[in-house]
Amino acid sequence: MYFSRKKNIINSTLKRSFNFLNDKFAILFTLFTILLFSFISLFNFPSADDFDIIVLVNKLGYKDAQLSYYQNWTGRFISTAILFLMSKENFVAYRSFPIALLFLLFLSFYCVVKSLFKSDIKTQINVTCYLFLFFLLTLPTISEGLYWWSGAITYQLANIFTLFLASCLVTLLKKRSLTHTLMGCLFGFLAVGCNETSLILIVSSLSLLILLKYFSEYKFNKQLLAILFCCFVSGAIVYFAPGNNTRASTGQNHNFIFSLLMGMADTSRLTFRWIGPIILVSTLILSETLKKNDRPLLIYLTEKFRLYKLSIFIIPLFLSLFVGFWFLQAPIPTRATNTVFLYLILATAFIIIALAIKSKNVVYLLKTRHIDIALKIVLISILFNQKNMVNAIDDVARLRVFEYKTAWEERTQIVKESKNQQIIQFSPLKKVPKSLFVNDFQDKYYPYNICYARYIGVEAIEVCY
Repeated sequence: MYFSRKKNIINSTLKRSFNFLNDKFAILFTLFTILLFSFISLFNFPSADDFDIIVLVNKLGYKDAQLSYYQNWTGRFISTAILFLMSKENFVAYRSFPIALLFLLFLSFYCVVKSLFKSDIKTQINVTCYLFLFFLLTLPTISEGLYWWSGAITYQLANIFTLFLASCLVTLLKKRSLTHTLMGCLFGFLAVGCNETSLILIVSSLSLLILLKYFSEYKFNKQLLAILFCCFVSGAIVYFAPGNNTRASTGQNHNFIFSLLMGMADTSRLTFRWIGPIILVSTLILSETLKKNDRPLLIYLTEKFRLYKLSIFIIPLFLSLFVGFWFLQAPIPTRATNTVFLYLILATAFIIIALAIKSKNVVYLLKTRHIDIALKIVLISILFNQKNMVNAIDDVARLRVFEYKTAWEERTQIVKESKNQQIIQFSPLKKVPKSLFVNDFQDKYYPYNICYARYIGVEAIEVCY
């Protein structure tokens, strides 16, 4: 009798624990992910361009450094304004910034979900957690997307501004709101001012959206026009920067046919590479709301959904990749693909919502009882296939982040002990954390070597193998 009662208590406890873990799976997984990536950021060190920025700020001061960059290198006035806040004594901010990015990213996804669905807050948070997890786990480059100061501010912060802008646009598609119009103007201005990829994606998408709505309703949406105007102003500041001409002059000759063909090929390649998992996960995530008979608020735009409206997404995607080949004669940098990836997620989610509203069969399909289990299985499968989470856990478990920090502290000590030397030699990093590492020193003419040499005030940095 005693053992039977004890067995029932154990079974009941296990059942409650399982139900709790199953019910809170997305939230617990999200908390674990945030804590893991936040912990890794404590071992972060500047890299490459970061050192040049520190030197420039210390030499010219904040205002003149930004003016020099604008006139001689790039028009990304918003990202450089934030980048130049870092100084020689500000490494605490360097390690804290990825943590702030994670929380801002979650908040921005939540704002999009909240604007899309009327669900209860529990469902909204669950959907936000799944979107947040999917984006982080499948991010093309986690080191440049979170930990490298120059890359994260230029592109990941722009992604966050874009998500806030998207939430404002969704609200404006269903009702007039002065507050959301002003916020949309602000976030559009900020996102476009961060990098050229966001500029092309946002301005072209918004322009096509306004045109398509005009041809279907025969009137312009003044709120969207106001946001587009702010984006154009920000884009003009970026595009007409004198520094862009200087940077462009160092590149290769433009080739329209090559850029056109390679842009089309890269559009196809990236779309087919990501579209499968994006469609699957987006469908499952949206089902969290649709299965509860909660209709999305994009009906205003999607009730007359036609295939030609896909141009809102395909044309901007192509243009962003085409420009990379036009100016660089090569694909856009991996850090820029993080922005393209976010754009594809938003585009696919929109299409699925449109189809779900248009087809009752799709909504019925999404009401199956096992959809939540399928979502967990897919997410866990992505976890092991995409390696972002696996690499992060492995870096901590194998102590790579600790060894990385120790190696950098040893290099710093070597610099202190070599005050009168003009050439300093470092040993190469033996074990690097995959989730954190961006690049290391090579020969003395490598840009990273040159940047760090300027930073510590020596003639050259060499690697002693």
